[in-house]
Amino acid sequence: MANPDAEDRSGVVGVPRETVYTGADALTDALLHLGVEYVFVNLGTDHPALVESWARRAREGEPLPRIITSPHETVALAAAMGYADVSGRMQAVVVHVDVGTQNLGGMVHNAARGRVPVLIIAGASSVTLHGEMAGSRSDFIQFVQDVYDQRGIVREYVKWSYEAKTGRVLGMLAGRAAQMANADPKGPVYLVAAREMLEEPADRAWSTASWARVEPAGLAPEAVRRIGDALLRARRPLVVTSYLGRQPAAVEALVRLSERLGLGVVQPQRRFLNFPDHHPHHLGYEAAALVRQADLVLVLDCDLPWVPMDAQPAPGASVFYLDVDPIKEAFPLWHLPIDAAYRVDTGVALEQLEAYLAGRTVDGERLEERRRWIAAEYDRIHVPPPADPIGPEGAIRPDFVTAEVNALLDPDDIVVNEMAPIQHLQRTRPGTYFSSGGSSLGWGGGAALGAKLAAPDRTVVHLSGDGAFIFGIPTAVYWMAKRYQAPFLTVVYDNGGWNAVRRSTLRQHPTGVAAATREFFHRFADPPQYHEIARAAGGALAIRVERPEALRDALKRGLEAVRSGTSAVVNVRVEAP
Repeated sequence: MANPDAEDRSGVVGVPRETVYTGADALTDALLHLGVEYVFVNLGTDHPALVESWARRAREGEPLPRIITSPHETVALAAAMGYADVSGRMQAVVVHVDVGTQNLGGMVHNAARGRVPVLIIAGASSVTLHGEMAGSRSDFIQFVQDVYDQRGIVREYVKWSYEAKTGRVLGMLAGRAAQMANADPKGPVYLVAAREMLEEPADRAWSTASWARVEPAGLAPEAVRRIGDALLRARRPLVVTSYLGRQPAAVEALVRLSERLGLGVVQPQRRFLNFPDHHPHHLGYEAAALVRQADLVLVLDCDLPWVPMDAQPAPGASVFYLDVDPIKEAFPLWHLPIDAAYRVDTGVALEQLEAYLAGRTVDGERLEERRRWIAAEYDRIHVPPPADPIGPEGAIRPDFVTAEVNALLDPDDIVVNEMAPIQHLQRTRPGTYFSSGGSSLGWGGGAALGAKLAAPDRTVVHLSGDGAFIFGIPTAVYWMAKRYQAPFLTVVYDNGGWNAVRRSTLRQHPTGVAAATREFFHRFADPPQYHEIARAAGGALAIRVERPEALRDALKRGLEAVRSGTSAVVNVRVEAP
């Protein structure tokens, strides 16, 4: 029971609650000042102050980020990630207490491994019981949702976490969180505020402008000379990259350098488009065979350029590692033989190397040797789509599906890929291809939604494995796509199970019992009708494809629907690899 002698806890004695500028107001203003256009929310009983602040602002026509209600937290975070990838700007996610934080699930891993700046704001159980402060506990669940270390749920995956001790500093804390999220290596951050902190009076005068951006760093002059001279001397130089394409200008610089010097480029675990797929110097997505042949390996923004079990550089080969995180501080066990590692912004480093190499040339015979090697490897790697689109088991070959999708895409269309083969996906422009950068499935649907919100005038195509589609909470995804007018096309590669399990088991136990009996416990018997889930949840155009001759028309219908404002799912029965 509240103390009848206590002062008015509305924030300021004798002043109506709605006239008080609260921590929730300060937090909202901070998001606006930080350039957050969208806040993806899954609200709970810990958020009345935010709801009241936003409702008042909406009524009075005051500035407010667009509030996107997400029926599931996984989709909220995936959408914020997709928006940040396409726009280059951090967005925010609001979840409730410990259970909402846990429902973020593997997307926090993906945001960390994918280096995506996202501000996650979580409520917390109230810290008072008897009305001592505005926001005291008023429901049973505020007791059962109180835990000893809520931030510990995500501590392994966020760059920074903090719980506000007073609402008076919530604006400042948002600025600090954004500074951490946006500093390389970028990543998610986690800010917690209990109900009382959001209701507490706050200072209007504080501004986020005082948080300085960390300027990108380049190579020392000696490092530029060392790497530049090595690039001129090498006979088979190879560039390996996975996420250089987060900077479009860096992609263009790499193309120029590759063409001048005769550099082959391979993209293992491709996160962005780092090098045009159609370029004659593009050597695909598997580095092992190339690394064994190269006498110089230049790694640019890549978490694992090759798997040590599969390959090692040739004896005497030089390895230079340029990365925002060259020693992979978040990976407890990681080792590669490296001659020199440099913590740099690769875009700046490529500009420095271009300037140093201007006017210098590779010996003519050596340049021709490089080009012959690249041409031979290109011919080995770049094979045409399968002549027979039907595989041995009677289903459509996955590579054929990708080739058919590729034939219908415009150069500026955005592809969000999760677990689909990309050998025949010819993307040529930076900012037109994205993957998660992590290993938690279910990212693609939400990311495609966020990508569409970030680029409403562009067509977004989501390529998804069937397992990834299930993990992505499609009921939430397609409801949100309809509710917020963000249509996109999904192509589901329905191979009836988790083939990563099968491949890994066969590699480790090639002659074992599982291989002999073909029992990998990975199949979906009588799988769901994925396209019908999207139709029920969000009115999406739903198409099932069983035969290759029907695929092109189905994809065309899907794209027409999306460009007319309706999401579409083309569910294709494909051969298991």
